[in-house]
Amino acid sequence: MQNSQQDLAHLRPAPNDEIDLGQLIRNLINEWKLISSVTAVGAIASVFVALSLPKIYQVNSIISLPTQQQLGSATEQNLIPVSPGITFSNLLVQLSNSEVQKTAYKMSSLPAKLSENTPEFNLEVSFLDFQKSLKIERLDHEYNQTSKDELAPLRDIKISAESQYPTEITNFMNQLLDTANTRALQEFELTVVKAKSQQIKQLKLDLENLTSAAETARKAKIQRMEEANDLKIAQLEQQLTTLLTNAKETRENRIIALEEALATAKSLNIVEPVTWDDLRPNRQPSQITNELGETTKASPLYFQGSRILSAEIQRLRSRKDDTPFISSYDQIKQDIQNLKNDPEIAALKIRENDTIYIDRFDELNQKLSALQTVPETFPETTFKNITLEPIAPRSPIKPNKKLIAVAGTVLAGFLAIFLALIRIAIRPTNEHI
Repeated sequence: MQNSQQDLAHLRPAPNDEIDLGQLIRNLINEWKLISSVTAVGAIASVFVALSLPKIYQVNSIISLPTQQQLGSATEQNLIPVSPGITFSNLLVQLSNSEVQKTAYKMSSLPAKLSENTPEFNLEVSFLDFQKSLKIERLDHEYNQTSKDELAPLRDIKISAESQYPTEITNFMNQLLDTANTRALQEFELTVVKAKSQQIKQLKLDLENLTSAAETARKAKIQRMEEANDLKIAQLEQQLTTLLTNAKETRENRIIALEEALATAKSLNIVEPVTWDDLRPNRQPSQITNELGETTKASPLYFQGSRILSAEIQRLRSRKDDTPFISSYDQIKQDIQNLKNDPEIAALKIRENDTIYIDRFDELNQKLSALQTVPETFPETTFKNITLEPIAPRSPIKPNKKLIAVAGTVLAGFLAIFLALIRIAIRPTNEHI
């Protein structure tokens, strides 16, 4: 028990707490072997670590707004708006699309290279690991900066990726740019096709509606004209009926008058036509004055004699048609026939094409023809304008072997000094001197 207390006596605070730096330095110098060996081991370990770490390469690429020449014939169509800014934004969306990145990754030579050096290679896991190093970000230049709250217009995009294999990652970058450009162009072409199809469908519908409306208007006009003609025909036929009735009544009244005259002629025994003189063979001179006044009067109908009256009555009774004796009958019949065979109605009925009478038909038809000639594919159009081509670098970005070696050696030196101080602190007091 007394021996253990004596061994630990040097650990008790000395009456004088002052540290003798000179003595401390001398003690550290005495521990040079420990410090040198620990530092050497640390330096060797750091160099080994620096050499064993895999080299990581970074490939960069910058794409900018496409030019009007690169957009080509896509700007000539007027179905959907096209501008460098719009197409560039669509390209950025495709570049940031995980499915596009995955497709480009599969098409590149990087998975094959990784599978050669990885025993249990998994494509999905390797893509997710690689995707962490892939960066797509807008590149804002100082001269494009605006106010703090306002974002500068998108002009450039920087794409960077890291891997152990510079050639393969360069191939991936090219595949990504091509795939994103193809997808963006395909979506643009699909949008053009949809817009074209919709406008063509609408124009055809408008033309059909106009044609149908013109046909309906023509048929309505025919119906109105036919109704008006039917009304006129009915009026003319009523007029004819009235004329025929009047002619019949006139004939019958004439027959009655003739029959009465015939009876009178028979009673007076007048067979042949006579005059007043024939009926007064024994005239007196006193009657001359009266006869002069009567000569101005029309002769009665029975003066024609029974023979003529009988013949006329027989002729009137045997008449079957009074129309020849109606002066306006033929003209009215002709008017009715003209109304029934109206040439304007006949022309309207045989018309096969109403489009020549539609004001906007030719304009819409020309628009439809022009729309049908709009191309649906744009093989010469590209949305990518590569201002910095992805090139395989010659030197890696990490690890920094010199920095690792120096840092490891410095840390090992500090550790060695710390260990030496601990060793000096726990050494018995008599050994410090």
